[in-house]
Amino acid sequence: MKKTGIAIVILLSAMFMYSCSSKRNNDFGNNNSEQASANQKMEKVLQALENEDADELTSLFSENVIAEDDSFNEKLDLLFEYYNGSLVSYNDWGAPAVYNSVNAEGYNRRVTSYDMTYDVETTEEKYRFAIYYVVLDTADVKNVGIQSLYIIKAQDDTNLQFAYRGDGKNTPGINIDVKNDIPEE
Repeated sequence: MKKTGIAIVILLSAMFMYSCSSKRNNDFGNNNSEQASANQKMEKVLQALENEDADELTSLFSENVIAEDDSFNEKLDLLFEYYNGSLVSYNDWGAPAVYNSVNAEGYNRRVTSYDMTYDVETTEEKYRFAIYYVVLDTADVKNVGIQSLYIIKAQDDTNLQFAYRGDGKNTPGINIDVKNDIPEE
C-alpha cells in the first residue's frame, strides 16, 4: 500500500510539473515562432532595400509613424543611398526581445512588440540594424508595423561585441548612422 501511495504522489507531481511548464509556454509564446516571425519581417526589409522598393518598405512601417514624420520620404531616400549590395547573410543575435502589454493605458488594450537586432552582410558592406516593430495593437491598427529602424555600417559602430540598439531610445522613423549606446558599467 505504501508503494502505491508513493507512486501516486510521484505521478501527481509529474503531472503538475508538466502542466505548469505547458502553461508557461502558452503564456509567453513560443520563442522559435517569434524568432521566425521576426526574421520574416527582417527579410522583407532587406528585400525592399535591395530592390529599392520604396512602396514595399513604406508598407512595413506603422501608418502613425509615417504620418507623424514630415521627413519620412527624404529619410527613405537616404536609406536607399546608404544601403548597398545584395544580401549574403544575417545574424539575428538569437531572437527578438518580445514585449506584451495587456490593459495598456488603463483600458482593454493589448500590445505586442519585437525589439530586433541584426548584423547584415551584403556583397559590398556589413551593416547593423535595430528595429522596434509593433506586431499587434488591439486599440490602434495604425500603430502596427515598424516604429523605429536604425542602421549603421559595422565599421562605424562603437563595439561589435554588443548587439546593436542604436541610441536605445527607439526614436520613431528611420535613423541612419547612429552609434550604439552602450551603458558604462
